[in-house]
Amino acid sequence: LSSVVDGLRSTSGDEQSPHDSYELAQLETILRRTPVLVRRRWSGSLPTGEHDVQTVMHDYLSAFFTEYRPDIRIHGVIRDFEPDGGVRNLRAAIEFKYAASKAEVSIALGGIFEDVSGYAGSLDWTRFYTVIYQTEAFESEDRIKSELTRAGVVTWKAILVTGSGKRKLKVAKA
Repeated sequence: LSSVVDGLRSTSGDEQSPHDSYELAQLETILRRTPVLVRRRWSGSLPTGEHDVQTVMHDYLSAFFTEYRPDIRIHGVIRDFEPDGGVRNLRAAIEFKYAASKAEVSIALGGIFEDVSGYAGSLDWTRFYTVIYQTEAFESEDRIKSELTRAGVVTWKAILVTGSGKRKLKVAKA
């Protein structure tokens, strides 16, 4: 049976090992659980930005994935790009976005489009995930996916999650 499955995989162009398929599924599960993990860490207080979410997820992802790194680079000709993290053996780079308003969801989507062009052509990183952490249900994941599909973005998987949080108010200088 394994030989048949491997044969089907090779003819379909899916060269993933069963172990990699399992790890990719686990990665997506953990990314979808971002609000729960963030809430556990921030009990009693609220995350106020992308950095707060990244810090929590770096801890969980590095504990689960042996080859997770929070400091990866995708080299360009003129400019290098730095995803928020990645699982090297899966060739999966991850971006976290934070949105405390509907307008910020739109800004996050614009950031994704910029990342898409910057990360394109990488031989080391071929799968891309973006997690948009919204503090209220401003948008649906289906609509985000529809925007990416409309723009021809096929190597990215968008995961939209909703959790508690608020923006830190900036103190005006006197």
